[in-house]
Amino acid sequence: MKFLGIGIDICKVSRIQKIMEKPYWDRFVERVLSEPERVKRNNAEFVASRWAAKEALVKATGNKGLVFREIEVFGNGKPGIRVLGEEGKGGFEGIEFFLSISHEEDIAAAVVVALSKA
Repeated sequence: MKFLGIGIDICKVSRIQKIMEKPYWDRFVERVLSEPERVKRNNAEFVASRWAAKEALVKATGNKGLVFREIEVFGNGKPGIRVLGEEGKGGFEGIEFFLSISHEEDIAAAVVVALSKA
């Protein structure tokens, strides 16, 4: 495997909590969370960790054009991350992503490492 990149991001849970109270919360959720992730849309810690993971993926790949709702964080215990839709089919074939998420009080943090399978 060949190392391609690493990304890290942190997000304040209280920042997400404040956004949850705004009238544009529903639009925010539709732009940021994938369809399966929307089940926990009212959990600020969950949403903050997804935001951090997706930002870390953007940093690891260097692709600022990624659409957050087409990035899915999955798994219990050992999290994973994948790009869905056309973005996933095109530019990310043969790339494996490794994700770590952590929470501490008001902070959610995530690290993504991108490796080429070739």
